[in-house]
Parts: sequence; C-alpha cells; structure tokens
Amino acid sequence: MAIIISKPGEFARVVEKTTDFKEDYLQAYVSNNPESLPVRDIKESARLLVVSREFSTDSGPIDVLAIDGDGDIYIIETKLYKNPDKRLVVAQVLDYGAALWHAYPDGKSFVAEIDRALLQERKKGLDSCLSEFYSQPGETVSQTREAIGANLTQGNIHFIVLMDRLHDRLKALIQFLNDRSGFYLYAVEMEFYSHNGIEVVIPKLFGAETVKSIDAGAIARRKWDWESFRADAAAKVDATAIAAIEKLRGFAEREGAKITFGTSKRVGRLIVAFPELINHSLYFLQSDGWLVVLSGSWSDETPKDKAVREELVRSLVSMGFDLSRHQLVWDSTSDIPSDEWVPRVDELIEVFASTLKRHR
Repeated sequence: MAIIISKPGEFARVVEKTTDFKEDYLQAYVSNNPESLPVRDIKESARLLVVSREFSTDSGPIDVLAIDGDGDIYIIETKLYKNPDKRLVVAQVLDYGAALWHAYPDGKSFVAEIDRALLQERKKGLDSCLSEFYSQPGETVSQTREAIGANLTQGNIHFIVLMDRLHDRLKALIQFLNDRSGFYLYAVEMEFYSHNGIEVVIPKLFGAETVKSIDAGAIARRKWDWESFRADAAAKVDATAIAAIEKLRGFAEREGAKITFGTSKRVGRLIVAFPELINHSLYFLQSDGWLVVLSGSWSDETPKDKAVREELVRSLVSMGFDLSRHQLVWDSTSDIPSDEWVPRVDELIEVFASTLKRHR
C-alpha cells in the first residue's frame, strides 16, 4: 500500500510504506508515543500512561506496560510480521499476564511496583503521574490506585499485540479467544511512511468489535468467603487436598493471622498474612490446590522481611521442595503444586509455626 501526498498547485507524490525497521524501533515508538495506539476504539475515554518499558516478570520482560485513567491495565507486545509463527505472540502476551497475576495476588504490591517503576523512569511516583497526566484530584487518584490493584487481582487485563502487519490466522485466533473466553485481546497493525523527514503512522485496531466496552470497575467481582472457596476447591481437588487446606486455614486462625480472600472470577484465593511480621502475605492457597509462599515483590523488603524470607527459603529447600520454577528471590514467588505440599502439610505447618515464634 502507498499513500499520496500533495500541496496545492503541485504534483502529487507517492510515499511507499517503510518496511526496514526492527522490533526495537516499534517498541520504542509506542512507548514514546502511546497516543498512537487507537485505544479509544476500545473505550472512548482511554488515554494511556506508559508505566514501564521492559517491565520485569518471571516470564520475561513486558515490552510496554501501561494504564489508563480508570485504572485499566494494558500489556503491549511488539512483533514484526516476518517472525516465523505470528500466533506464538498470543501465548507470550497471555503468559505475561499470568506472571503478573501470580506475582501480585493482593494487587497492592503491584501498585507499589508501578509506583517504583514510574519513579525510576519518570522521576515521579504514581500519584503525581495520575494527578498531572489525567488532572485527577486526590480522591480520584486513590480510587484509580484501588482500581489498578483490583483489575490485576481479577485478571482484568487488556492485551495488545502490535505488529507492522497482521496475519489473517492471528486475527482469527484473537476473534476466537475474545468470543469464547474472558480475555480482552487486541491486535494493532501499524503502517509507517516517511517523507522529507516527516513520519506518518497509520494504526488499525482489530478485536474491539468482539469485545464489549468495559468501564473501570464495571466487571462484577466475585465475592469469595470460606464457604465459596471450599466449594470451589471441592470441585477441583480431592478430599486429601481439602483436608490439607483446612489444616492450613486452621493453623492461620489459631495464630491470629489476617485472612482475606482474593476477588478473581476464576479461582479462589485464601490469603494469610501476619502484618506485624512481614509486609507481604506469608502464603496463600488457591482453590485449584496451589500453595504460594511469600508472594509479591521483595524490592522494598525490610531487614525483618529479609530474615523471614531467607529462613523460609532455607527450610523449604531443606524439605526438598523444588524452588527453581519460581526462585524465592526479589520480584518472585514460590508456587508449589498440591501433589508436592499436601502430603507434607504437617511439616509445613511446623516450619511456619517455628518461623513465627522466632521472629515475633
């Protein structure tokens, strides 16, 4: 495709499409010019604030992580059409969303990580950026922060695949996922033209026609409690795992833990925290049987946090748990499947109890 440009009284000129740039250029362009993404076709009020380029996750760096003024989250992955399998980018971008969802189960730690990323890249924290970029008053800033955390906890993420040219099979895959799942997946085709030092960009959005407009907070949150959590678990794991879950819940209650429940629509999360001990949850249980110990980012850990973390790491390793999947270090969590922790639940409770006793 070519575009035609002209000035009054002069002959028209043909400008050919630019095709010789690299992925890094595409990534940098959208990071520096987020207004080039036609997100208003998704939501009329949308205006993107880029939080970070190369945002770190356990699954690799997210090309561009952004939010809008309502607290919606956008994961943007850039790829060139010449890549061998264009469909792999869909799995990649969804994997990034899963990595965020697992790493920050309470949402607040994700908001704190965004705050740190903005301070590092813009020298301004989240509150200042929301106030200046969107002209939000203090009360609205607080609501937006809460919406960001809630969206992450619920897994409400807008996934955008950005390419110089879209493949028909990629379009079909995106349409299928949007029609048949709870994902919000879009593709943007960006055509670049250059003439006399002026760059012309033509973005085209695909996928919005199969996704309903979503206002911040419009998606109903599932309100979990112990009864609904246990019922969901009973449908997903066996009786032995249910008994082990009940043991860990009973231990938390006896020790005076702060017990809360996540708001994800797909899986229940029973979160156990000891705020006087560490600034993160000690562990949380999912209704699908997974146990996650010491969840969230540890870049803001206190000396006491570090002591608790290191002791639990040593204890888990000495028990033979494989932490190589998600190393219990900075910005990571340890996810342990039910078939590994359930048979040793009593030993785990002893480890948690002794750690509490030593550090309280």
